[in-house]
Amino acid sequence: MKKNMIVGTAGHVDHGKTHLIHALTGINPDRLKEEQERGMTIDLGFANLPESEGIALSIIDVPGHERFLKNMLVGATGIDLALLVVDSEEGVMPQTREHAAILELLGVEHLLVALTKSDKVDSEWAALVEEQTRDYLNETPWQNAPIIRVSALSGEGLDTLKRALYEIAQQASEKPLHKPARLPIDRVFTMTGFGTVVTGTLISGSLSVGQEVELLPKGLPARVRGLQAHNEPAQTVRAGQRTAVNLSGIEKERVERGDVLVQPGAYHAVVRFNAQITLLKQPIAHGESAEHMRLTHQMRIRLHAGASEAIGRVYLLQPEPIELGQTGFAQIRLEEAIVLAEGDRFILRRYSPLTTLGGGVALDIRPKRYRRHDPALLSALATRQEGSDVDRLLEDLKTYAEGIKEGDWLRQHSDLSAERLESLTASGSAITAGSAPDRWWFHPHAWRAVTQRFQTALQSYHKSHPLKAGILPETLRSQLRLEKGLFDAAMQRLSETGACCVFELISLGEWRVKLCDFEIRPNPKQAALFERVFQVYLDCGFLIPVPVEVSQEIGAPPTAIQEMLNLGVEMEQLTLVGENLYYPVETLQELTEITRKYIIEKGAMTAAEFRDLTQSSRKYAVPLLEYFDKIGFTTRQGDARVLNVQQIP
Repeated sequence: MKKNMIVGTAGHVDHGKTHLIHALTGINPDRLKEEQERGMTIDLGFANLPESEGIALSIIDVPGHERFLKNMLVGATGIDLALLVVDSEEGVMPQTREHAAILELLGVEHLLVALTKSDKVDSEWAALVEEQTRDYLNETPWQNAPIIRVSALSGEGLDTLKRALYEIAQQASEKPLHKPARLPIDRVFTMTGFGTVVTGTLISGSLSVGQEVELLPKGLPARVRGLQAHNEPAQTVRAGQRTAVNLSGIEKERVERGDVLVQPGAYHAVVRFNAQITLLKQPIAHGESAEHMRLTHQMRIRLHAGASEAIGRVYLLQPEPIELGQTGFAQIRLEEAIVLAEGDRFILRRYSPLTTLGGGVALDIRPKRYRRHDPALLSALATRQEGSDVDRLLEDLKTYAEGIKEGDWLRQHSDLSAERLESLTASGSAITAGSAPDRWWFHPHAWRAVTQRFQTALQSYHKSHPLKAGILPETLRSQLRLEKGLFDAAMQRLSETGACCVFELISLGEWRVKLCDFEIRPNPKQAALFERVFQVYLDCGFLIPVPVEVSQEIGAPPTAIQEMLNLGVEMEQLTLVGENLYYPVETLQELTEITRKYIIEKGAMTAAEFRDLTQSSRKYAVPLLEYFDKIGFTTRQGDARVLNVQQIP
């Protein structure tokens, strides 16, 4: 399987990025008429190199002018290796430094430098610029980056540059295919006969024709109608490819740059998150002071993440401002939602004037309320930044009192093996409830709190309803305000551990929940009255009385009789078959056996035959037979009943 890599250009305006890409690929990445007329790149351009030794390279050409830096930021996110372009005549310039600083903040690990226009300078000057460029690189993470002299006009060094690109691409890590699909949209347009088309770099997962997708943050559903990669139609595209997606079910006017195409339910739009922030080591623009570049509490900023831009404020979690070259923790609150996952990198710029401040990494996209200067919070964020996936999972478990759904978490942290997960439960570091993939994970303290919530709710119910066998599950879930998946998983574990019981109340056909040690205990007066009522029903055989008749026979109020009948149902000594028709369980079992034997012998039974067999009347026969149908004992065929297959011996 071929390896797909994204190369992104960077560098000062007019240093020859676009001409170099044109010379390398034969493709002019300046697609806009205005760009071609002015000879200056304004927006993103795209090209590709042919596959070589199993590697396919897509190239994103970015504008170098500072006025179009936000377009550069859209293109820089998601690149695997950077092609930093430096003019051999001018050397390293302000936008060279700003672009490189942005690449560093975005975590780009691989970079090479192309010294363009080498045919316009003599060897002595070229050596001097190369030395200056190396000195600059020594201040960055790319001290050993190759520096290659090239000329788009004469062709000097182009083959060497191509080989170097493929060699570095061979070393770079591929984007995660095992994570859910995510494609930040950088272009949207329509094509006659096709409809809405979006493009972007698929930064994780895969997409296939016919697949259902979701457009975030708007939450709009759509379907993949067609795909292209490297300008060729494809049935499936993989992480690391520049991709064009033809969408059905969504109009162009509803899509814009910054939206994200995702696997439904896998990602979320956020308006606040906790992050680690690092400021630039020195101001990019001349005249900027260190004081002007510091990050202060509640400072208004512009955040760039993926293809998105949003305005917000920074709420520092530490007492002091973050100074140039420093790193700190903060919560960022945005004025509009963007799509973000933990571990995503972003760039921060001043709201005004538009100056790049620094960047950071999202550590917690579901932050709780916080107190500034809280050592525990700062320690937790440090663990999220520096710890392993296991450390981050344990930190999440501490943070989210209502647990974490395994499938959701693992989609974003899929490096965790099943063995490592199970070791957490074996050591007691984590508690699980439910079954994979819908299993939920809890910190032990959080699970104790969940257990206590269930027990408190059930104790309260039993106290208020001492003559009820238990509470309806949905009623309990509503009281606890838990989502269904979490509630079901918790109920499964609580039942398995004997903390509470989930059972079916056969007499009503309902599921109930109760504490396992709870029993209905009527007081002596209630117990005595129930025995009298119950005996009346036993003595009447198949011709059971209605409640009003029992009230008259015993001499108790109708309300008291109804209360005893309800009690009999809850204790499963009586079964409500039809309106006002309560049968003792023993009597109903006898009627069931009579019906079984008759149908086995005769093949079927009508209501009239049942009436005659039990020496009753239609008043009893019809409700009883309908009850047998309801519980799956018999099936109606025309005017007769037959036994269900599982009831036939």
